[in-house]
Amino acid sequence: MALMKEKVDERGIVTNYHKIGGVSLRDGNLYFDIESYPSVEYRKTARPASNSHHYFNLTVEEEESMGIRQLCYAKLKAEADWADAQDC
Repeated sequence: MALMKEKVDERGIVTNYHKIGGVSLRDGNLYFDIESYPSVEYRKTARPASNSHHYFNLTVEEEESMGIRQLCYAKLKAEADWADAQDC
């Protein structure tokens, strides 16, 4: 799974394809990186154009509700900045 959404980072780099990179779950805290690429084709041939780090507090119910990567995407899409991102 990945997300499609146009984003422009602080350096002016435009990306459209975003996937979960590293994930860590410790003491009810979810940490993960989003690797962003200009396109899905670019992802197949190069390193991420941009990375961002995310952190969320979780309840036990959330931890047990789904797989960890699926939970990362769900928590991210619950944020106003990512609410209109499309699954791909």
